[in-house]
Amino acid sequence: MSNENLNERLKLIKSMIYDACKGDLTTDVIEGDEIYLEYTTAKAVRGKNVTIGQGCNIELVEYVDNCNQHSDSVVRESKKMIL
Repeated sequence: MSNENLNERLKLIKSMIYDACKGDLTTDVIEGDEIYLEYTTAKAVRGKNVTIGQGCNIELVEYVDNCNQHSDSVVRESKKMIL
């Protein structure tokens, strides 16, 4: 077997393992200072700087400084909090 064939097979195996292990997080509340989420469903996310990445479904985001949202994600409501 050539190195090229071996590399292609290893890439395929790596991709299959990644796809099998990739999952979604579902929770009620996530709190922290610096938050970055992907593929997450949550009732509430609270933080200083919040980034809602790809594949998220969030009911409420409360943030202090910054909130960014990927175009593929759903945030039903976001509120900037004053401390």
